[in-house]
Amino acid sequence: MKNLKMIIRSLLKHKLFSVLNLLGLTIGLTCVFIILAWIYNETEYDKFNTNYTDIYQINFKNQKEEMSMAGTPNPLAPVIEDEIANVKLAVRLRNAPGFAFKYKENMYFEENGITADPQLFRMFSFQSLYGDPVKALEQVEGIVITESFAKRYFRNEDPLGKEIQIRGKEFVTIYAVIKDLPSQSHIQFDYVLPQKLLEQYHFCGLLWGDPNFRTYVLLTPGSDPENTGQEITRVAKSNGMPHLQSGEISAYLRPLGSIYLDYSVNNRLGETGDFRYLYIFGSVALLILLLACINFVNLTVSMFAKRQKATSVAKVCGASRKTVFLNSIAENAALIIVSFILAIIVIGVVRAPFQNMIGKPFNEHIFTPRFIGIMALVLFFTLTLCTIYPALVFSRAKAIELMNRYNKQKSGVLKSMVVFQNVIAVLLIVAAIGVNKQMQYINHKKLGFETDQIAYTYLRGNINQKISVVRHSLSENPNITEISLKDCPPFSQVNGTVGISWKQNGEWQNQNTAHPVAMETTRIDDHYLEMMNVEFVAGRNFSNEITADKQNYIVNEEALRLMGLTDPVGAEFSLYGKKGIILGVIKDTYFKSLHQKVNPQVFHLYNNEAEESYFSSLFFRISGDIPATIEFVENIWTENNPGIPFEYHFLNQDYEDLYKKDNQIAGILNFFTLLAVFIACLGLFGQAAISSENKIKEIGIRKVNGAKVAEILTMLNKDFIKWVVIAIGIATPIAWYAMNKWLENFAYKTTLSWWIFALAGVLALGIALLTVSWQSWRAATRNPVESLRYE
Repeated sequence: MKNLKMIIRSLLKHKLFSVLNLLGLTIGLTCVFIILAWIYNETEYDKFNTNYTDIYQINFKNQKEEMSMAGTPNPLAPVIEDEIANVKLAVRLRNAPGFAFKYKENMYFEENGITADPQLFRMFSFQSLYGDPVKALEQVEGIVITESFAKRYFRNEDPLGKEIQIRGKEFVTIYAVIKDLPSQSHIQFDYVLPQKLLEQYHFCGLLWGDPNFRTYVLLTPGSDPENTGQEITRVAKSNGMPHLQSGEISAYLRPLGSIYLDYSVNNRLGETGDFRYLYIFGSVALLILLLACINFVNLTVSMFAKRQKATSVAKVCGASRKTVFLNSIAENAALIIVSFILAIIVIGVVRAPFQNMIGKPFNEHIFTPRFIGIMALVLFFTLTLCTIYPALVFSRAKAIELMNRYNKQKSGVLKSMVVFQNVIAVLLIVAAIGVNKQMQYINHKKLGFETDQIAYTYLRGNINQKISVVRHSLSENPNITEISLKDCPPFSQVNGTVGISWKQNGEWQNQNTAHPVAMETTRIDDHYLEMMNVEFVAGRNFSNEITADKQNYIVNEEALRLMGLTDPVGAEFSLYGKKGIILGVIKDTYFKSLHQKVNPQVFHLYNNEAEESYFSSLFFRISGDIPATIEFVENIWTENNPGIPFEYHFLNQDYEDLYKKDNQIAGILNFFTLLAVFIACLGLFGQAAISSENKIKEIGIRKVNGAKVAEILTMLNKDFIKWVVIAIGIATPIAWYAMNKWLENFAYKTTLSWWIFALAGVLALGIALLTVSWQSWRAATRNPVESLRYE
């Protein structure tokens, strides 16, 4: 109790520095715990599955180009399940097209569905509420729905055995209801349709050359995934999968635990994380913690001169070095523990806003025993870092030295720590500026086509059967200037295949070859490329007035590069055996995210729009009153497609959403950079206060001898300026390397101009000067008589 009173008395005696230490450390620990909670959440994906360690996704890797893909052909799963002994189960998954579902008066578009084999519910631990989901997917007309899906349509009714209308015409029967999927599942869906239904309606390419599925396998415990991958390569190759014939591409098994965070392979079955962001923000957390601890140590040790009298008296009265050491540790530990408790309280207050910032929940497991253990380790690290060195400084000085105002603690160690904290600040400022510059580059880069004022709707129900009537009705509105049709939005992909060939030097290429070229194939009408204002580098656009154009093709520059054609216009081309000629070549256009390179693309016309445009997207450009025009379009939709809800999207908004996660990361980095700079400012402020007090006699003497305020300010600030300049020199090459590594995440990226580092340095220097100048100004303008009175 006596020691506790002494600790409290000491902390209250030096209120300013106690508050600075408490505030800096509380902010630092709060940032660290929030970041660690997010990292913890990201690393817990898919661990709810009972077979977590034995489930793998089949991927293919090109050894020559060091590229991987998750797409697998439709026939692969049943073949390897039959032919490879240690494959217990194999299941195919594919995103389902958006369907309109209807039960009585309840009708919604459902965009979040998949098709799958019955083995899905034997392999993954999705909890069933009613019915048997395995048997449900064994029926062509069966469907499995989630609890939320059931509530939308059936309210309090029992959904089992009920028929629900799909696509405005067919009915499927609900044979099972499962619990909503855990948020930490990389596979997300609201309903599952049978693989048999997909095959019946042939929604996509189903041959060995069409990698349109995701295939998962459950291995027998103890199996070697590397050997199994080699077996899958052998089986797929023997069955004629064209991608593998060259020997450069082979199958490998990606563990379930690494799927969500593996940015290099797109899953397209739910949200994808990025383990690089874990490293980035893990580093930010460590830097902030080090920054807060350095501030604490610097302020504590810099207080040595103010506390040396009490320490010297204690030593004269017989206090041993061990006693002084333990008392110092106890006093600092008390402050750290209070900061720890305050940080926990702050987390409870700010976690909801932070969840909104990152767009997902992250606190479901924040107070589990495992995470509490992580927090305890952080506390132990902080206690060790913040208490040992100050305690050694206080305890090792002799009493006589203390009486003589021993002040050798202003050593190279302290100066090095001040430089290091400024290095951290500069690093984070450079990172924030660089990330924001890349976001500006993305948001303002010319994509090669237009997105402004273009809206679109998915053709659902039976409206595709009346597409010509709908086109004519829309064209009567003067606010709608252009109309076009495509099988999907430009940022999406319906089909990719190696089932293409072209004629060169009298011979057909890409047939029975060891190195087949794969391309994205897209149906469009003859208005689409013109509406999007896509630039042609050769040839011409399609024309519906020319019947032969329905057999012809348009390719982009990347496709042309892969084909190696020097005179492409008029060259013979074939898709799935349908032969025609290349009419034109469009400029490489950034239809997809700038994270990936431009795909080789082949465009071809609808042969019969009324039959082939189901699932397609109808685009219309609005040049006038947008709300009134949307209402007009909705009325036409209702007239021609009764009972199917109308939904629309704006293309420019969708492209902004492609970078939503990147913008969130930029915002989070900005937020933590500001907090880190604030923590650094707290330390500089305290250092400036201590420095000016330690030099109070010198300042008084200089002023008596005629020194000007500017000279006093220069004397007091020059050390801080020197430390920041040294920090800028150290931080610049480190920041340059780190930013280059981060920019590798983008296929198309900005440049790291010199001004980024110059601006970061100027900001760091300016912030430092603003922080210390207040204390310096107070000391420089103080009456010299008051200054000398202290002596």
